[in-house]
Amino acid sequence: MAVGETFAFFLDGDPLTTALPVPALANDRLPVVRGGLTYYASALALIGGVPVLQRATPASGETVAMEPAARALYIGSAALAALTVLLPADVGDSELAEICFAAPVTALTVLDAASAAVPTAPTSGYGPGAAIQFRFINPGPGWVLWK
Repeated sequence: MAVGETFAFFLDGDPLTTALPVPALANDRLPVVRGGLTYYASALALIGGVPVLQRATPASGETVAMEPAARALYIGSAALAALTVLLPADVGDSELAEICFAAPVTALTVLDAASAAVPTAPTSGYGPGAAIQFRFINPGPGWVLWK
């Protein structure tokens, strides 16, 4: 498929067709009408793609910015005294972003892409395997701690 051409796809086994053009970016949202309700889904989700996992091994005190298509970030560093994470920009309503830690982070700062603090974010992360999730609420507060 090329950007701008129309396409058909299957969602949960049901054929759905859209006259909308193929989006230029994988995280662009498309309206899908199903059962009288309109849902907005990323092209990546509609074609069966999986969210991008970003891996990073920052040093203490560094900032890691999640890539625009990333929905999961794995921090593979040893224990860190301080870490700042910037959540992705240009996401659709109800998108999730997850951060997983291989080792403890004593002072964790989670910011949105504009460097504003996520008010419900935890201030420390614990590993190995501990993870925190954030959901983007729009309209509304933007990124919030989900679980």
